[in-house]
Amino acid sequence: MGDVLKSIENFYWAHKGRIERAVVISWLMKDLAWMATIVWQGMIFGAISILLHAFFLVADARIALRFHHLSMLCWVVGNYLWMIVEFYCTIPSSHIHIGLDTPVGGITKPYQLILVHVKHWLFMTAVISQVIVYGGFFFGYISVPTDEEEDALRNQSKPTAASLQQGDKDRDQEVTIELGNRITTGDELPGGPTPTPDSDEDRGLDASERIFGASMVVCEYLYLGPWMLKDLFWSWATGDFGDLHMFKEVTSEVLAITFGCIAMAAFTYVAFLYRHNLEAFLDSVTSVCWVAANLTWMCGEFFIRYDNMEVDDLTEHNDSSTRVFSAMFFIIGLLIQFCIVVYYLGKWFATSQGVKNSKQYVELINISNVENGGCDALAGDMQTIPTGDPDDNVTQDHRDVHAVVTNALHI
Repeated sequence: MGDVLKSIENFYWAHKGRIERAVVISWLMKDLAWMATIVWQGMIFGAISILLHAFFLVADARIALRFHHLSMLCWVVGNYLWMIVEFYCTIPSSHIHIGLDTPVGGITKPYQLILVHVKHWLFMTAVISQVIVYGGFFFGYISVPTDEEEDALRNQSKPTAASLQQGDKDRDQEVTIELGNRITTGDELPGGPTPTPDSDEDRGLDASERIFGASMVVCEYLYLGPWMLKDLFWSWATGDFGDLHMFKEVTSEVLAITFGCIAMAAFTYVAFLYRHNLEAFLDSVTSVCWVAANLTWMCGEFFIRYDNMEVDDLTEHNDSSTRVFSAMFFIIGLLIQFCIVVYYLGKWFATSQGVKNSKQYVELINISNVENGGCDALAGDMQTIPTGDPDDNVTQDHRDVHAVVTNALHI
């Protein structure tokens, strides 16, 4: 079991950026489908979000991040149940409806109430998890994640620059590979010091500007508490517990909008902090678009759609105008993510082709073919045992470089 968890953790750190991007895209696709009542899209991307958040919870062993990922898992499952109730039991805005006829039906009133109650307690659990983690930070029971820890963990399972500097200096200069946050070009002599992860100055981050001086790992998660409270009060304001009279509807509406604006401010400030780091800045802008879309959608329900606070009260007004604006924000966020994905695909292809056509790669293949009797070096684990002859050692060095290069680029 320990080996399985270690493998999961290594996979997580080797592909963390891609997985996080998949999470953001699944959020946008799920919420866009929910807002526009596109049933199958919402159900599929909602399930993908749940699986990815469950993976995060298992893979990231840091205690503070475990609480954050537990919060997000509870939140996304609660959102999924909320979406199911609306798809199956609630009449949508007529001019926005796309896909299957809704409400789909098939869920009786008692089961609907069960789903609503489970969603309520999931949101409450998510909020409580945030209270615990920040209380732990304050009283010193939970260590605060740091940027240095994040960089070390991110680069732990990837090839280091030193492992690429095995061969002849002139040959190493033929290959340029992006690993993590660094560009390795073999500029150092063999046996030279291993480059360290990027510092805050390299990434254009000013510690004095951060929220309460916290690390960016912490700043990026500050939106969670307000965002989950926003969803909790949104659900109360639109009638989930209207018969229980926990809050007056106007109180829930004000609190939902307030906490939504706080989450928006947190995301906007993180985007400001990342203003010199284009990719991180665009990801933060995507999150701002996601929050803006949800706030627009929520305000349309509060001020246009419902005559009173009972779910499916048959008196809904048409809030299609606000949903159109909401869809625009969702689409802007998706376009930003699409551009980033296309950029990385093109970069990966160009880098992969550049390495395959490089002098070093060709020579490595030729050496391996000669030594192994024509076998492709990628197909076997045969190695030349050093015999004291310098040429044998050079051959082994080239194979080491070849193994690291091909593993890093997955070619």
